[in-house]
Amino acid sequence: MLDQIIELDFSNLVFKELQKQGYELHESAGYQFISEEKQVITLSMYDIDIYDEKVVHDIQHIVDRVSNENGFLPFHVEIHVIHR
Repeated sequence: MLDQIIELDFSNLVFKELQKQGYELHESAGYQFISEEKQVITLSMYDIDIYDEKVVHDIQHIVDRVSNENGFLPFHVEIHVIHR
């Protein structure tokens, strides 16, 4: 799975889609593979309100779409907030 993520440059695909929607990223992502069906992506983002359900849902939706378009199961998204 990790080989496919690297080969497709999946992180960059996610970053580009999030940036198109106005989100500002630190451009680093971490991955955890808990099981065949459960995987987590951690995104480092600037000044995101993680308590705003609309924002969190929007980011999750974007990652789900990119995952689906590239043949991956959905990722659970965790957001690491970077304050400037």
